[in-house]
Order: sequence, then structure tokens, then C-alpha cells
Amino acid sequence: MQTGAMTMKSRMTVTEALKERELLKKRITKKIGRLGREAGTDGAFAERRSARFDASKTGRKQAQSAVSGNIGHGAVSDGTSAHCGAHLDAALQQIQALILRYDSICSAVAISNGETWLDTSRGYMTVSEAVALRSRLNDKETADTAFEQLLTNRLESILKKQKTFSKHGQNPSGRRPALKGNVVILQNPSAGRGSAGQEKGSRANAGQLKPPQPILSAQELSKLRSLTERIQESREELLLELDTKLALSNAATWIEV
Repeated sequence: MQTGAMTMKSRMTVTEALKERELLKKRITKKIGRLGREAGTDGAFAERRSARFDASKTGRKQAQSAVSGNIGHGAVSDGTSAHCGAHLDAALQQIQALILRYDSICSAVAISNGETWLDTSRGYMTVSEAVALRSRLNDKETADTAFEQLLTNRLESILKKQKTFSKHGQNPSGRRPALKGNVVILQNPSAGRGSAGQEKGSRANAGQLKPPQPILSAQELSKLRSLTERIQESREELLLELDTKLALSNAATWIEV
């Protein structure tokens, strides 16, 4: 709240400040959008032009006088009058005041977050550090640095592939059926003579070049599945802890804006 050159600060919790900041963001965005569409006249100019068009189309000239009377400023020339300019200036001043308020809240919250400490399972850290850690863990905010989630996704993909390999009955040694044909050719040299034998040998060798897909044992699969679950659970528990402690801290911490 401003009175002349004096600026009166208000005292509030961080929770209240964050709510006000979110509302300010919506108000500023909305006002900027309206400013572009309606030239700062809050719809009066657009309504007047529409009414004039209807009146000229139907021949009812009195509609123009009625609309002019509602505006209360006489004839206005297509958005270039002093009336429209005054509305535009007022709207711009409102937007700038809201932006200043938004920035002051951000500054006060940032200072408070850097001075307030939390005791977490990861050790003591400032609220700023806790917020940064929570953002990194949250794949909805920063998908490229949510490493724990990326890791569990990869491990789950490996488990799924292993299940597919086992379902199709692949040999645990990793050898493919094509190797069997190759062994037959080596044991029976005559099978490799002539074009038919050479074609068989080519097919066998082509199969041999494919890298074998390793099959994990049941015990190894169980360990991998348990590890995947532990990583996922630890991430979710830490996120819940940070959310809870940050909410409690914000509700109990007071700032001046």
C-alpha cells in the first residue's frame, strides 16, 4: 500500500505471500491481455463501435446517442481521444503497480527462504535448498533432472525386456537358434559345398553375428525388482517429507512485504 512517497509494508506468513503472488500473476496476465484487445477502455470503446454498426445498418440513429450517453464523455473518435488515452494510462499504471508488488513478494520470500533452516532426512538445509531439491525430484517440474525417476523407469524397462526374453524361451546362455545351423555345417563339410551349402552357411553366420541377449536368473531379477522399488519409495518418501516440512515452515514464518 502506497501513500505519496511513503510505502507501508504489510506483515504476512510465507504461505499467504505465496498465495498472493499466484493471484497477482493471474491478474497481471489478464490485465495485459485486456489491454491489447480493448485499448485500455474496459470494453466501452468496443461496445460503442458495435452499437454504431448496428444503428447504421438498421437506420436507427438514436442508438448512437444512447450509447454516447452511456459512455458519458460525448463523441469519441475511434480510440484516439483523450478519454481512451486516460483509460490506457490508468491501466498501465495498475499493471506496473501489480508487477512491483509481485517483485517485492518474490524478494521477501527469497530472503526468508535463505535464512530459514529445516531438519530433513538429508540433513540440515535452508528452505531455498529444500525447494531446489524438491523441484529436482519432481519429474513434473524438471523431467531431465529427476534422476531417481529416470533410473526407475530404466530399470522397469530392463525388467520388462527380461520378462519378454523369458516368455519367448530364449536359452539362458544367450545363444540363438541360428548357431545350431552353423554347428551342423562345421560337422558336415559336404553341406557347405555348392550354392545351397554356401547359402546355408551365410544364413548361419548372419545369425551368429547378432549379439546375444543376456537372461538374468530368477534371483538376479528379484534383486533388481527390489532395488527398483526401494529407489522409487525413497524418492516418494523424500518428496512427501519436503512437501510437509516446507508447508509447516511457510505457515509459521512471517515476512514483511
